[in-house]
Amino acid sequence: LSKKKELLSRLESVDKVISGRRSWDFGANSDVELQYEIMSRLVRNLDTFSNAPQGAANSVAKRIETSKAIADRTLVSQTAAWGACQERMKGNPKYGGLKIDPQLGLIPLGPDPDSGLEEFLHWLTHKGDVPQRENGGRIKIDEQMGLILVLIPGGTFLMGSQKKEATQPNFDLSSSPNEGPVHEVTLEPYFFSKFEMTQGQWSRAFAFNPSKYPKGFYHESLKAPVTLAHQVEQVSWLAAQKYLPRIALQLPTEAEWERGARGGEAGQVWSGFSKLEDLVSFCNINGSETLAAGFTGQQRGHKDDYVVHAPVGSNRPNAFGLFDMSGNVWEWCQDEFAEYRVKPGKRGVRDLSGQESNPNYRGGSFSSMAFLCRVADRNETNRDLVTHDMGVRPMMPIQRN
Repeated sequence: LSKKKELLSRLESVDKVISGRRSWDFGANSDVELQYEIMSRLVRNLDTFSNAPQGAANSVAKRIETSKAIADRTLVSQTAAWGACQERMKGNPKYGGLKIDPQLGLIPLGPDPDSGLEEFLHWLTHKGDVPQRENGGRIKIDEQMGLILVLIPGGTFLMGSQKKEATQPNFDLSSSPNEGPVHEVTLEPYFFSKFEMTQGQWSRAFAFNPSKYPKGFYHESLKAPVTLAHQVEQVSWLAAQKYLPRIALQLPTEAEWERGARGGEAGQVWSGFSKLEDLVSFCNINGSETLAAGFTGQQRGHKDDYVVHAPVGSNRPNAFGLFDMSGNVWEWCQDEFAEYRVKPGKRGVRDLSGQESNPNYRGGSFSSMAFLCRVADRNETNRDLVTHDMGVRPMMPIQRN
């Protein structure tokens, strides 16, 4: 019996040694120690590559599977929808005779009842059946909804602002020097997201949610917990550049962003309106509602229903049917900051002749005062900036066969 106890005790000791982490001692032989560290790292990386859910092997397999399905789901099975879309566009003067081929990855949803512009579902960010327009022609907004892309007409618009002549275009008393001079920019048609990208859409596409205020977040100053229909935030410019192209999307250029924000209407100070009293209908900004949450810098006389970001579609849209171009979360632009004296080129991008600058971001947020949410307001910052009120509104160029 004592012999058995001794053996069991020794076995228990061996189990502890085997299950525990041990550090190898290489003494003074640094070359062997270096080789060991390199091989250990290679083994760990190979295991991650092969077996981790987000490892490269599983990621590639998933992409191959998706690529096989996307043509069938968005082109083959949507032949009738694409035919009807092309017929509508022929008779729509807003598009001036524009013809587009069926676009891989998009599903036509018909025109917005107010703007008259064609809208499309971005299939890779959606979950469930293709959404249908309800009473009044609206698309139901929920956590499963994918990105809705609006086909913005091409054309020439006046970009920038000025505060010297009230009778001249784009007059804005809050205009700053870097917003002028007011000048013409001509753009080709492009697809632009109707809403800021949601946490649900980002999570489905990239399998993680970087937001500071994720689904389920709640504070006593909020009316309801945050859902996946709220905007994704804490996305850096670098992250947007890394991830969006994986699903055939991009950030808009600064010119594309401002054209969308102006909604085809010259002279508006904010997106969809110019009077301060209309802020509460169109914008979620920093008003007296944020006092209980400890925010500072409230807009005098303003109060809305949301302390942090509001679910997409909570406010009124502009004339292009785009929501929250002013307020809710800041939105990154593709191009780097350049003075307006530099002539705009393709997509409105200005040639910096090799000089490095910081990327633009526009639109204001739930923690901004009204003057920062104007359509002409311009800002630049570091590419790797991550903050709780910075998100994205993707665009997609028209695919030409």
